[in-house]
Amino acid sequence: MRTIQLMNSEAQANNKKAGRVAMNFAETHSLMPDGQCGSRKRHQAIDLALSKRLVWDLLILQRRAAGWISNDAKSCFDRVVHWVAIITMLRFGLTWRVLSSMFNMLSSATHRVRTGFGDSKRSFRPPSVVPFQDCGQGNGAGPPIWISVSSVLITMMEAMGYGFECLSVLESQQVTAQCFCFVVDDTDVIEAGGTVHHSGGDICASVQAAATLWSGGIRATGGAINPEKSFWWLIDFEWDARTGQWRFRRKRSAAPEFDLQIPGLSGDIESLCRLEPDDSERTLGVMLSPLENHKAQEAQLVSKAKEWAEQLWPHLLHKYDVLPLIRTTITKKLEYPMALTTLNAQQWQDIMSPVLQVCLPKSGVCRNFPRLVVFAPVNYQGLGVPHPFGKQVYKHLEMILRHMSGGTKTGAYMDANLQAHQLETGTSFGLLQQDYQNTSILASDTWLKRVWKELESLDMYVAFDSPALSLRSHHDALLIDLFMDLEVDQDDLLWLNWCRIFLQVTTVSDITTADGRYIRHCIWNGVRDDTYWTPYNWP
Repeated sequence: MRTIQLMNSEAQANNKKAGRVAMNFAETHSLMPDGQCGSRKRHQAIDLALSKRLVWDLLILQRRAAGWISNDAKSCFDRVVHWVAIITMLRFGLTWRVLSSMFNMLSSATHRVRTGFGDSKRSFRPPSVVPFQDCGQGNGAGPPIWISVSSVLITMMEAMGYGFECLSVLESQQVTAQCFCFVVDDTDVIEAGGTVHHSGGDICASVQAAATLWSGGIRATGGAINPEKSFWWLIDFEWDARTGQWRFRRKRSAAPEFDLQIPGLSGDIESLCRLEPDDSERTLGVMLSPLENHKAQEAQLVSKAKEWAEQLWPHLLHKYDVLPLIRTTITKKLEYPMALTTLNAQQWQDIMSPVLQVCLPKSGVCRNFPRLVVFAPVNYQGLGVPHPFGKQVYKHLEMILRHMSGGTKTGAYMDANLQAHQLETGTSFGLLQQDYQNTSILASDTWLKRVWKELESLDMYVAFDSPALSLRSHHDALLIDLFMDLEVDQDDLLWLNWCRIFLQVTTVSDITTADGRYIRHCIWNGVRDDTYWTPYNWP
C-alpha cells in the first residue's frame, strides 16, 4: 500500500492555493504543451485516449513509420527532487517565498503513523541533513508540481525534434504530437519518420535516442521508468498486392533484431517489451492498440459485466431498486470507453446479457423478457434500461461535435483525419457525407470510418464546412466521381483509386494534356510526373 500524507490543514490549504495559482498562470501564459492533459480544466482522460487513436489513424492514412513508447514512471510524487520542482514552479509563476515555505515544510516535517487507534508515539525525520525528496502523496500542490516538471520534459522532447509532425493534406495546417501525458506517471513518447520513405528499420536509432532522452529526463528529476509496466510498438506498413490494401508489418518483418532499451529502476539497462500492432493494452481505462482490436475491448467489457453480476447475485434487493441500480452503476462503467468503441447493437446486447440474466428476475421480470421491451423507454411501456449502443452513438456524436467546434487538439487530429480521408477517397464530399456502400472500399480502416458506418446504418450524417478537392478548370471533374457515375465495379474502383493515389492525381485535368483531348504519356504508362505541381500533401 502507498503511504498517504495527512498534512496540517493550514499547510494543505496553502498548498492547494499555490497549486491553483500556478495552474492558472500556466494556462494564461501557455506554458503547458498540448500533450500535457493531466489535472487541467476542460481536459478529460477519454479525450486523450481518442487523441491517441486519431494519431494512430493519421499514421495509417499517411503510411508513416513510428515508434510508440508507453512508459510508466515509478512513484513520481515520491521521487520529485526539490530543487527541480522549485525551479519549474517558479516558471509557473509562484514566488520564492511561497515555494520556500512549502518545501521547507516538506523537508523538515516530522512524520507519524495515524491509524484508527490514533497516532504513533514514535516519529521519524530525515536521517541526515539531506531531506526526503518528494512532494508527498496527498499534497494539494502535488499534481501541479508534477505537471510543471513533466511540461519541461515534454518541451525538451519537442525542442530536440522528437515526435510526430505532418501537414493536413488539404489545408497544409501543421499537426504535431510529441508526448501524451495524463495520469501522473503514464506517458506515451512518439518518434515518427520524417517522410513516408522512412521505414521502421530506418527510424530505430531515433526511437532509441528518444527513449534514452526521455528516461534520462525522468531520472534527472528524481524518477525512474518501470520496464515491467512499459511497452512499445514499432509501427510500419507494407503493401499487400493480393488484397490491394496497406497493412501493418508484424514484428518478424519490421526490424526483428532491434531491442529498445532504457535504464530500469536500479539504473541497469533493461529491454522494453515490444508488442504486435494488434496487441492491446489497457491505457487510460481503454484497451488500445495501433491496429484496431475490438475483440480485446469487448472481452474487457464482458468481464466487467460478469464481475458486476456475480457480485450482485447473492444479495437480496427490493425489486423496485434493481432497474435504477442498473442505470446508475454498471451502465456508467460501460459508458466510459464508448467514445472509442465501435461495437454494433448485437455485441452490446451480448455484453449486457450477464447483467440482465441476474437483474431481471430480481426485479420480478422473466430473465428472457423480450429485449425490445427491456430497452424501451418507460413512457412507451418499456423497462427503461438504456441500450448501450444508443449511448455509444451519442458519445461519438458528442466527441465529433464538441472537438470539431471547440478548436481542441483532439479536434485538430480529427480534422486532419477527415481531410486525409477525403483525399484518399477522391470525392467531392467529406467522409461522413458520402454513401458508405459506394466509397467505403476506398477508405482505410480508422475510427472515423467505423463511426461513419455506424451513422450510415442509422441514416444519420454529420456535415462540416471543410475544404474540398479543387477543380483546375471549367468543366473539370473529379476522377472518382466520374468512375462512380459510370457504375464501375467495386473491385475495379479500388484499383483505379490506388492508381490515382500512386500518380497523385484527383481530376481529369491532372491526367490530360492542356487542351484536354489526350491522356498524358506518363500517366498512360503509369509513371508519376514529379515535375507536376500538386496542392496536396500526399501519403
